[in-house]
Amino acid sequence: MAAGQRGLKRGLAGRAHTALLMLDETIITETPPLYCCYCRRGQQASVPITGNRQKRILHGCLNVASGDALLLITREWVQETHQAFLQMIRALARLAHRPL
Repeated sequence: MAAGQRGLKRGLAGRAHTALLMLDETIITETPPLYCCYCRRGQQASVPITGNRQKRILHGCLNVASGDALLLITREWVQETHQAFLQMIRALARLAHRPL
């Protein structure tokens, strides 16, 4: 068995504040709102075109054990935004395990 696998099985199994998290990011782009259109026969259908092609980055984190989710929407996908998201996760984890 590899040394890394032994450490995960023995080292994290007994720790009280260990959480299994899944993280992912995706790009969401704005698309035209038209999916279908009706008009009278023989008339031209009016189709609104916004010309807006903005994109947003959706960062998400899911706690596998509890089902809690954390989402962050940003305009850029750069190192600083990802690190800020990781700091948010860590801050929430500290609050959850803080003694009363």
